[in-house]
Amino acid sequence: MEKVPVMDVINPSMINSVKKGITHCIIKSETREILSFCSEDYALISNQEIIESFAKYFEERDINVEMDTWAYNDVRFKMSFKLLDHVEPIQKNDRVFPIFYVLNSYNRTQKYLFGMSVLREVCSNGLTLWVNEQKLDMLHTPGAGEGIAVGESTKLINEFLPAFEETLDPYYELTEREFASIKDLNVRIGEVVENTKFPKMLMEDAQAQALSEINKHGWTPSDWLVYNSLNFQLNHNADNLLGRKADAIDHQVLNYLMNY
Repeated sequence: MEKVPVMDVINPSMINSVKKGITHCIIKSETREILSFCSEDYALISNQEIIESFAKYFEERDINVEMDTWAYNDVRFKMSFKLLDHVEPIQKNDRVFPIFYVLNSYNRTQKYLFGMSVLREVCSNGLTLWVNEQKLDMLHTPGAGEGIAVGESTKLINEFLPAFEETLDPYYELTEREFASIKDLNVRIGEVVENTKFPKMLMEDAQAQALSEINKHGWTPSDWLVYNSLNFQLNHNADNLLGRKADAIDHQVLNYLMNY
């Protein structure tokens, strides 16, 4: 991707059709396809820069990482980095590990966003962190370019990793809140749905998910499985690639379970 002057890629006769303040555009280097128009101070943060910088960070610290990437119409992107060496057991055969993610775009629809979460190995669910979330949310302005956004992101990783185990304490608490029967667990799921913005049409699917895990792994019904059954549905029914609405409901669900 490149940021180039508008006049480099459009016919001079079209200059009057360009909005005031637009001086540059983002293009695909190989095809010269225009992805978006922008002002001179728009900072292009390339996916290649992000991936290479994070890869170097983890390699220098000998951290085993699995990376996943998603693209939406080649202009909006999500990159995630699973830290496989920091696995922690919540209960028997039920492990979690930290995951860091970056959202980015080439068409001005998404700011640079770095965040962190917890991934549940059993079903690859991205769980809410029960801490004051450390996120980096930056506009594509000059201050975000030249590696600054990535550099600020790695600072947050440095702060988070030493405290990772402590962030899991609420999850252990949820496993200790057990139910006498699956019926009681289903009632609890209904209670959470009724008192949050969790979609009511997904309640039965959540109950089925909890039952499936209990039957498969022999786990005791608990608030931990309540949370994960609801979380699973949010992860698999996100409104779009970024799942921002699902993330907000996930926070609400966990807050309710921890406080009621």
